Amino acid sequence: MKALILCAGYGKRMMPITMTTPKPLLPVNGRPLVLNIIDNIAGAGIEQITIISNQSHYEDYVRLLDGYPNKGVSVISNGVTRPEDALGAIGDMALAISKIGMADDLLIIAGDSHLSFSLCGFVESHEKNGLDSVIVQKVDDIEYLKRLGVAELDCSGRIIGFEEKPEAPKSNMAAYAAYIFNKDTLPLIDKYLEHKNQKDALGKIIGWILGYKTVMGFVPDGSFIDIGTPETYRKL
Repeated sequence: MKALILCAGYGKRMMPITMTTPKPLLPVNGRPLVLNIIDNIAGAGIEQITIISNQSHYEDYVRLLDGYPNKGVSVISNGVTRPEDALGAIGDMALAISKIGMADDLLIIAGDSHLSFSLCGFVESHEKNGLDSVIVQKVDDIEYLKRLGVAELDCSGRIIGFEEKPEAPKSNMAAYAAYIFNKDTLPLIDKYLEHKNQKDALGKIIGWILGYKTVMGFVPDGSFIDIGTPETYRKL
């Protein structure tokens, strides 16, 4: 298994905090957030980790990794220098996969994610059931839930329904930006884009894949926080 960290956004909702520093490089617990993610992924036994960045901040990530002990981490650029030219999270995902290849299962996680748990259980669950998987978590705040991807699960943990930012959520289980896709699922991402689907609503890829494959929801023993606003970041 390989891993991909999506770090190519411009953090427009986080301005002015992200005026010069992208969200994944903001300090959390005394170090850049993305280093915490890298350590967590490596701790789950994944040795090859790729970061995809926009061109504006590419050198920032290169400098960050200069001297970093894990030599299995690399950075690629999507070539974008302006927010208005962004490829969207799913576009970045597809571009990165074209460079990484499709010979291995792939863990994909957003670079603005703060996890209070180890990814070991997520990886082990996937290896046991052999199915595409996404991290899900109960959210009781209905207004916050409306801003997320919402998954309906059956008693086995299989996702049987999914909506992105629903007006009337059908469950209280939010799907977060942490996926493990089998290698034979990866071509579906290009197929999604070929159908002119929305590129920047990351969760929509789950709804698309559900039309072709079984996807499992994994409930972690801890919290998953999407750092999407200045208020969220200040609470960490």
